[in-house]
Amino acid sequence: MVFLVSVHRTLGTILVFLFFLASVVGGVSAVLRRVIAGPFWVLLGLGQVGLLAQAAIGIVLLILGARPVPLHFFYGGVFPVAVLVWTHLDARRRGHATFFPLATLVVAALLARAWQTGAFGH
Repeated sequence: MVFLVSVHRTLGTILVFLFFLASVVGGVSAVLRRVIAGPFWVLLGLGQVGLLAQAAIGIVLLILGARPVPLHFFYGGVFPVAVLVWTHLDARRRGHATFFPLATLVVAALLARAWQTGAFGH
């Protein structure tokens, strides 16, 4: 279980930086080109797959007896997924992805808070 906790913490840290990097790349790309460039979408895709892997590891840890504070589930799962789903639906409705860089910044902040609630328990 110690190994899985270490993997969960490490992947969580990587995801914070990955989503933050995506927000910077997407924001700069949108400002300079007025369209979001390909590297942003690669980073977003990696982040979303990583988020799924992180959730799977978290579920295994939960089954094995780990008990983080309840806020950890909201900051690390419910809220980031809600932000990403809303942003995808909004982009489909509007026909453009203007809010994706901001959404990835919000997800990075939520995941940083999830890391804090998991690592420090508050």
